[in-house]
Amino acid sequence: MKLVTRLSFSSINSSGVNADDCVNIGGNSTVDRLGLRGQAGVAVGNVLGSNVMNIMGIIGIASIFGNGIPVDSEFQRDIVVVMATSGFVVWILMSNREFTKNMGSMMILTYLLYMTYLSGFLDGLF
Repeated sequence: MKLVTRLSFSSINSSGVNADDCVNIGGNSTVDRLGLRGQAGVAVGNVLGSNVMNIMGIIGIASIFGNGIPVDSEFQRDIVVVMATSGFVVWILMSNREFTKNMGSMMILTYLLYMTYLSGFLDGLF
């Protein structure tokens, strides 16, 4: 059974992507397959759309049903990281540049380093 996830049917139909090409095996493999099949624009739209929904929709719904969400100062580090990475992506998209393989590699490496930092694995090394 093939599933289309994280992608609306309207974006599939308008971009000429065959729904059979959008198989999600776990994580964001749909994005991976679209990138490999030359549909990277749909993959970028998928990422942008899910981020808007997570930030505006999920936080909005949670604050309505939870009678507000207190923002702890603990989140300041993460907010700075979100702003920096979002700013980088906005700069690439607005300047009509492309995400190169080197850029993609650096993005993945940066993510892995950040996750390692958050895990506390690097505590005491510096």
